[in-house]
Amino acid sequence: MRSKGLIDAGMLEKDGEEFKWTGEHGIDSAEAFLNDPLVQERVFATHVDKVKEFLRNKGATSHVGQEIEGIEGKITITMNGLIGAAHREGAGGINQYLTHLEKHGWKSDPDTFPENKRDMFLRVETRLRLLQDVPLLKDPAP
Repeated sequence: MRSKGLIDAGMLEKDGEEFKWTGEHGIDSAEAFLNDPLVQERVFATHVDKVKEFLRNKGATSHVGQEIEGIEGKITITMNGLIGAAHREGAGGINQYLTHLEKHGWKSDPDTFPENKRDMFLRVETRLRLLQDVPLLKDPAP
């Protein structure tokens, strides 16, 4: 089991060519992690916070509210869309996609996508489209 989220949360670290469990939250194996839903929630929250930070650092969050002409119609860039897309493609991939769209008048056209980024750009756009109407959850009150 290897996941960027687990690495971001300090649960896994690279040891040579392998990944090993760090013992964070008392977890030392995939089985222990999968049997502890509370730790899974903590790890997910930590991962989402890191994704948001990466998106802010790359400037992607400045585009929240921006409307683009997507392949299947208009899309409004939302924080949930950015988080969902970055979870899959990384904040750098989101930044590349948004930079490309900006250069092309905020219109998505696969014919203009760089060949080596085409599939990634299509996945980013799909996430942005599918998650644009999902309401942003508020942090629970203490």
